[in-house]
Amino acid sequence: LGLVAVVEIEFCLHGPQDKYTAVDQSSWCSVASFDDNAEFVLELGEMLSLQGISVSQIHPESAPGQFEVVLSHCGLLEIADKTIAARETIRACALRHRMRATLVPKPIDRVAGSGMHVHMSFSAKGPNAIGMSDEHQAHGMSGAGESFVAGVLEHLDALTSICTPTCNSFRRIQPGCWVGAQCGWGVDDKEAPLRLCLSNCEPHLEIKCVDATCNPYLALAMLARSGLEGVKTGADLPPPITPDTKLLPTSLTQALDALEADRFLLQALGRELSQVYVAVKRTEADYFGTLSLEQEVAVLISKGL
Repeated sequence: LGLVAVVEIEFCLHGPQDKYTAVDQSSWCSVASFDDNAEFVLELGEMLSLQGISVSQIHPESAPGQFEVVLSHCGLLEIADKTIAARETIRACALRHRMRATLVPKPIDRVAGSGMHVHMSFSAKGPNAIGMSDEHQAHGMSGAGESFVAGVLEHLDALTSICTPTCNSFRRIQPGCWVGAQCGWGVDDKEAPLRLCLSNCEPHLEIKCVDATCNPYLALAMLARSGLEGVKTGADLPPPITPDTKLLPTSLTQALDALEADRFLLQALGRELSQVYVAVKRTEADYFGTLSLEQEVAVLISKGL
């Protein structure tokens, strides 16, 4: 059973200074934003293509100055490599056009933040391949597909410490922000962190509680391990998300608490890596927990995010 993934990298363009000032006030798929930033968009597509990074879309997103680059599907290690290269290319291309590109998840309060949604599916090849879809099942997913989603869901609280690993990340994970603040799943539900995409596409799982401050190798590996453990154990998928579904962790500290309580993920990470990871992230939580949003964003941008 193999896995493939699509990665959507959201970022915001702003002026060359450290203080965040968006380059425009346009909205999702705005033609004006394309026109104003045409040279940047065209060169970014060319730079990515020259590196062998296939892109299915580049388009303006919902927040001021925000764009999204969608990397075409491939195996998990390959998509992790391409995500790292694409993030660096986005920043380098912006600088060539006298702008800066930031991957900070929540640079401005009360507007949509920048995520890095992951679309994951089985690579169904060969006569004995297992598919993720089954039109005869209630939710259009095969038994293995539902068990994969159930496995990710079981560990989702802890996974947020790896997939959304900064204090700023949790400013983005709010109700009504198309991220999914509750620990649940839904069918074509943009307010569910785990979204079964079934309409006008090959059925697959979208994981929305991921952003570009994560280590893509760790994030993809732990998502895959969690899902595949669900397939291995035949985990049952609980009912879809409701207004009463519990919230995901609301802070990095809470997410790290969940990770330390998750024996499966700790074992998957390994003793040495898990101990170092938690120690470093708790230090970050203590430091950034004292800063305002503006101070936090200034520090993150100055560090290259």
